[in-house]
Amino acid sequence: MKHRQLIKILFCFTLFTSVFAQNIVINELMSSNLSTITDEDGDFSDWIELYNAEDTRLSLFNYSLTDNFSDTLKWIFPDISIAPNEYLMIFASGKNSTDKIIHIETMIDQGDDWNYFLGYSEPPADWRELSFDDSDWQIGTSGFGFGDDDDSTDVSPADPFDPPPISVFIRKKFTIDNISFILGVIFHVDYDDGFVAYLNGTEIARANVGTVGTPPSFDTFADVAREAEIYAGGKPERYDIEDFYSILNEGENVLAVQVHNVQLYSSDMTLIPFLTFEMNGMPEDSRGPAEILGFVIPNIHTNFKLNSSGEELCLYNQFAEIVDSVSFGQLPTDYSYGRKPDGETGWYIFNQPTPGASNSTDGYQDYVEEPEFSINGGFYSDFVDISIISPAEDMETYYTLDGSTPTESSYIYSTPIHLESTTVLRAGCFKDGYLQSKTITQSYLINTDFSLPVISLVTDSGNFFDIDSGIYVFGDKPDTTYPYWNSNFWEDWERPVHVELYEPDGQQGFSIDAGIKIYGSWSRLYPQKSLSVFARGRYGYNEINYRIFPDLPINDSVELA
Repeated sequence: MKHRQLIKILFCFTLFTSVFAQNIVINELMSSNLSTITDEDGDFSDWIELYNAEDTRLSLFNYSLTDNFSDTLKWIFPDISIAPNEYLMIFASGKNSTDKIIHIETMIDQGDDWNYFLGYSEPPADWRELSFDDSDWQIGTSGFGFGDDDDSTDVSPADPFDPPPISVFIRKKFTIDNISFILGVIFHVDYDDGFVAYLNGTEIARANVGTVGTPPSFDTFADVAREAEIYAGGKPERYDIEDFYSILNEGENVLAVQVHNVQLYSSDMTLIPFLTFEMNGMPEDSRGPAEILGFVIPNIHTNFKLNSSGEELCLYNQFAEIVDSVSFGQLPTDYSYGRKPDGETGWYIFNQPTPGASNSTDGYQDYVEEPEFSINGGFYSDFVDISIISPAEDMETYYTLDGSTPTESSYIYSTPIHLESTTVLRAGCFKDGYLQSKTITQSYLINTDFSLPVISLVTDSGNFFDIDSGIYVFGDKPDTTYPYWNSNFWEDWERPVHVELYEPDGQQGFSIDAGIKIYGSWSRLYPQKSLSVFARGRYGYNEINYRIFPDLPINDSVELA
């Protein structure tokens, strides 16, 4: 039958190798992501996972991915690498991140070693410059200070009756291998009470001490008292550095910072600097962003999307030779296709995808074909007896009568189902080693009389009313101060739904799987909310082939999305 042929999924896999091929493979992919994982923009984009089965880090610089074998360079990787036995997530979103931030690197972090000078006297005038020789300065780890238990290097005097230094001067050199990778520079600092920071001698940030552009002398007090933040559970202050290309060097650089106390016998002092780069490539021996800075690690995005109906995907190396290739068929929403074990030749379908992690969940060879109902839904003046016809004898059929998706805990079908009142009937087939079939759904409206068409919307109740994921409810974090912001119904969430239309004479107009969202603006606050239905390829239907509005001059199918 045609509808069975559409749902039947056939997969094939072809692996190509060459003398240049490295053991990086396409390990898992998802071509219809509705709720599995979001990118940094909050979008549910298609995704591809690569896996490095080698015992050394492998570079993907100038590798390429394509879903069109006639366009081998469709999307070229930035300068990025994969660690041994690790995974790389790539969103096939069409957003193209080649020239965008793909990596965050905290070059200077809390706990790093610095050269430092205690401000009991004036340091040399060129102490901020790269050329300054700091070899006779002391060495300590940040933070610097005393009194708050956040000081890895305590600068208080050995004799408690002696005054502590009014200021501390610190320097740290670092190396930039490729300055063209850097798209942004951010300086963070936690301090008590005032500070000035310099990059290669240029002032880049200052707070609570002196006049901008004039380096404070060693005995300058901070303007007012100010407490550090990190030791009390807070965050360091952030400063985005402008025009950084005119300041940084490719090669060696120096960050210099001076901190000042508010008075001579102050009880505390703190200085903890950070320097972070936003990059379009990944440096060697990367350590990523400091956790306390709260950066959202960006994702890599291709300039193409995956076809939800299935297609071919190919990975090429820098010599334009095929490293790996896979052909995949139509995947249901939120199902993935991947290797198990990781990096091996066996491919399976997963209903519990594992993006960015090992394919350790149960994998399935294929799908079971869906069953059929002996009678379509519609208006009936009396009871109906419905048989469920299974596609084969070596499988079990389960059904529900409450609108929920059938599982192996639902009713098992054995004899015709007798209905005497309006009921939604849903059924699916199950077989060991295979994924359950597509769920089929029909609504039987018994002893009813309508003068208008009837729309039946069928979905698991949690999709509408679950406190965490239901689109129709407030949820557990509504902001009651202004029209319930953060409530679930303000989110742009889409959930699967089965939609049927029945004409007043009882004839079924159409019956499709689709997506549904809350629609509208302030009307979302009303108890009865507007809904928007989307036909999409991921659900098996790109359009509705039915003239929904007979009074309108729409003769062809109605395309919803």
